[in-house]
Amino acid sequence: IVGSPPLSEALVAALFGGSLLLAVFLFYRLWRGIDGIGLGDLKLVAAGGLWCDISGIGPMLIVATASAGTVALLRAFLAGRLDLKSKMPFGPYLSLGIFAAWLLTHIDAFIQSPY
Repeated sequence: IVGSPPLSEALVAALFGGSLLLAVFLFYRLWRGIDGIGLGDLKLVAAGGLWCDISGIGPMLIVATASAGTVALLRAFLAGRLDLKSKMPFGPYLSLGIFAAWLLTHIDAFIQSPY
């Protein structure tokens, strides 16, 4: 497949991304006493690392958090108040981040491909 990372790099990225989100999960649970993200989000980031390699983890999380934050602010603006206790699924934003990171890390392969 054009632009696929080698297996060793993909596994390192999956472990790194999953470990990073696990650290956030544990820190938030210790700090607030509640779960801030689900374990499905953690697994989705690890799976995203398999597609994007290690260089895609940062852009993936930046796109995901920026898009989720934008939607949260828009919802607060439309509602006329900021509800800090409302829940919002993060998976769709992570999926957008995975796609954007995959596209960014593999765009050269597509541009240079003769087909």
